Amino acid sequence: MGLLKPIWMTKNLKKRDKAIAAVQRLEDAIQLENAAINAPMEAVAQAACSRIMDQATLAEVAIHASWRRVATQAAFGSSAPPTCGRYQTKGTSLHRTLLRYSE
Repeated sequence: MGLLKPIWMTKNLKKRDKAIAAVQRLEDAIQLENAAINAPMEAVAQAACSRIMDQATLAEVAIHASWRRVATQAAFGSSAPPTCGRYQTKGTSLHRTLLRYSE
């Protein structure tokens, strides 16, 4: 199990460009959402997030993303202020704000 993972799931920095290219070829919204939330490399997750057009999907990415910059990009668009670092968005003020507006 795990032998046939998508290339965007790689942690190998040498394969980052291939992973980004693979995400840019994805057409399925569910796969894009999964890549934006679960990609082990931030650049890959950002590439997936930038391809998502559905607002509900972007809200899900903003709530569940592992990368702060990806969550901010999903919530506020590409003009969001730069942030750094990996963290869990659950329990943060961003998470609470998004939950309040999604009800």
